Parts: sequence; structure tokens; C-alpha cells
Amino acid sequence: MEKNIEAARIMIPQKQYEEALTLLSKVIRNNPNNYQAYLLRSQAKYGLQDYLGSMNDAQEILAERFKADSNSIFIAHHNIGTCYNNLGLYEKAITSLNLAKSLNSSDVSVHFSLSYSYMQLQVLDSAIVELDALLKLAPKDKRGYYGKGKVYIMKEKYQEAILEFDKAIDVDPNYVMAYQNRGEAKRLIGDNAGSCSDWQKCVELGLEDIKPYLKMVCQ
Repeated sequence: MEKNIEAARIMIPQKQYEEALTLLSKVIRNNPNNYQAYLLRSQAKYGLQDYLGSMNDAQEILAERFKADSNSIFIAHHNIGTCYNNLGLYEKAITSLNLAKSLNSSDVSVHFSLSYSYMQLQVLDSAIVELDALLKLAPKDKRGYYGKGKVYIMKEKYQEAILEFDKAIDVDPNYVMAYQNRGEAKRLIGDNAGSCSDWQKCVELGLEDIKPYLKMVCQ
């Protein structure tokens, strides 16, 4: 059974979710108390966008009978929170993600997931708090700057948004979504030339969907 667990650990990062699911279900049938199998199967189901199934397996890990280690409990709460995000249940996501954060506040992914929940609920100051926490832990994480840029657009603070997208692009000069959103922020302050330049860069980076906007704004 341990061989199946280790094989699944390798398969999931390679997006071989169906194969991992088959192996892990076999492990659970033979040993219903193997919480590592539930944890991995939750991740495989998440990869297959089976969010309810993923949450059910994560909930199993929290069962008293398992006495799972704190890291596994953290992962379970985080998985449940990200599933709720994908289902559009953002308040429930925040509850689960805060439980995860209480167990490990140094994990950047939980701050990013919480920022997404808050953005969807328009609780923008809380989103900024989570993104600042992420960047304090990982100053080179482009998602933090990109997320702050998105929040500032939502707050109609377009110059601040542009500065954050600048930082994201400094980290990754090929970050196409940062160019796209920086272009939108520039358009909103009347800088059509800057907007067109950013959107042209998006085309060069392979973002075909931007072409109608280029046509509308830049010609």
C-alpha cells in the first residue's frame, strides 16, 4: 500500500489525477484509516475539479479517529477553503482558510487564497492585508503584487494599481496578466498610448483575447 501512496504523490504534481485517484481509492478500501490516502485523494479530486468530493475527503482527515498531524490538518482546512472558493462560497472559504492560517501563518498560499475570498466579497482592505502578509513572507512572489494591483483597480486607485503591476513585471517580465491589467489601469486614467503598448506586449506573449481591445482602443 505504501508503494501506491508514493506513486500517487508523484502522479499528482504531474496532473495524473485519474491514475492517482484509482491507486488511492484502492488504498482506502484496504485501510479506511489511512489519512494520508484521504489527503492525497482530496488533492487528486481537486485537480479533477470535483470540489465536493475533495472537501469530503479533506473532512475525513479532520475526523477524531485519525488523530492526524498538524500539517495534514492545515492542508485539509486549506483544501476545504480553496474548494469553497471555487464553488463561490467565499464566506465559508474564509472560515476554513482562517483555521488553516491559525495552524501555519507562514504559508504564502493560504494568504493568497484568503485575499481571493476577500476580493470576491469586495472586502478590499482585508484582501490587501493578506497580500501584504504574503509579500512579507515572499517578496519575489509576483502574485502578491498582481493581486494588489487588481484590488487597487477595484478601489479605483489606478496609479497605485499601475505601480503594483510594475512590481509584478519586474519579478516576471513575461507576466502577461500583469501587462493586461496594467494596460486597463492606464486606459482608465486616459493613457491610451501606454495601454496600447501593454496590450501589444500581451499579443507578443500569446494572449489572443486582447486583440479586440487593441482594435477598439488603439486604432
